[in-house]
Amino acid sequence: MNRILILFMLTLLLISACSKQNDAGFTGEWEVAADDKGRCHDNFTFYKDGTVSYSRTGGQTVTGTYKHVEGNTYRIDYGSVGSDTIELKAEGDKLTTKFGNAGSKTCTFSKKK
Repeated sequence: MNRILILFMLTLLLISACSKQNDAGFTGEWEVAADDKGRCHDNFTFYKDGTVSYSRTGGQTVTGTYKHVEGNTYRIDYGSVGSDTIELKAEGDKLTTKFGNAGSKTCTFSKKK
């Protein structure tokens, strides 16, 4: 009986950990702050299932999947197009992003209501 209870508790713990893997506080729709318009992506949408889409000026939309690497660092995979490393930090209705390539700028986004 104790083994069944322990197995049940471990299963619940595993399910709970997996369901929170991509819910790091930045899921939802974000639009670029006024000060960063024209030099940053127009908006990001992060979904709890680990998918992401973002658009650039001119209407180009890019989609992919994101996965936690460590700390605030995530990897976005665009399939055959490639991948990026991005630092994401959400504080309330504010999201700051910085791609991992050299010379990358920090951009600020506001959560869409």
